[in-house]
Amino acid sequence: MANVYTVNIKRAQAPADSDQRRYTSAMSRYHHGDLRRALVDAALQLLHDGGVQKLSLRQVARAASVSHAAPYRHFASRTELLASVAEVGFEQLGSAIKSATTSAETPQRQLLAESRQYLNFALKNPHLYRLMFGPEVNKLDFPSLAQTSMETFNLLVIRLHHVHTAEQRPEDSVHAQAIVLWSTLHGLAHLMLDGQLGTSGLQDVDDLIQRAIQR
Repeated sequence: MANVYTVNIKRAQAPADSDQRRYTSAMSRYHHGDLRRALVDAALQLLHDGGVQKLSLRQVARAASVSHAAPYRHFASRTELLASVAEVGFEQLGSAIKSATTSAETPQRQLLAESRQYLNFALKNPHLYRLMFGPEVNKLDFPSLAQTSMETFNLLVIRLHHVHTAEQRPEDSVHAQAIVLWSTLHGLAHLMLDGQLGTSGLQDVDDLIQRAIQR
C-alpha cells in the first residue's frame, strides 16, 4: 500500500517570496511521488541559505510543506538526511568536473580546467562543500555516500592517468599524486572560503594549481 503523507495546506497556500523557488520545487516533486528527493531539495536550499548548524528535519518538513512526521518515513535521523544531501553534493561536484573537459585541448589543460571547476564549486556552494567534507557525516556509515565520493575522486585519478600517458611518465604513483593534488585543491578551497588568500577570483590561484599538477 502506498505511503500517505499529510500536506500542511495552511503553509502551502501562502509561501513567503524568499521561499517561492524552494516551495515550488519541493511541491512539484511531492506531487510526482518523490517526497524523498523533495525533502533533499528543501534541505539543499536551507543549507545554502543558512548553513548546516540550524538545519533540522522539522525545518525541512516545513520547507517541503509536509507534516513534521513525513521525513521520518525516509530518514531515520538528521544525520541520515545530511548524508543524502552530501551525496547529491558529490554528484553535482562530479558533474561540474566532467563539464570542464569539453573545451580543453590537452590532458594537462583538462586537468587544470577540472581543478578550477573543483574550486569554483566550493566557492559557489560553501555550506554544501563544508558538509561534504566535514564532521557532520561519517562516510563509512553510509556506503552509497562513500561510493559516490570515491567516484568523484576517481575523476582526478583518471585525468592524471591521461596526463602521465601523454607525458610518458610511470603509472605506479598516479593514485598517490591524485591524493596530493586533491589535498592541494581542498586546502585552497578552504583558504579561499575563509578569505585567507586575499583573492576574489580563481585567476590568482591558477599558478598554484599548475605547480601542484607539475609535482
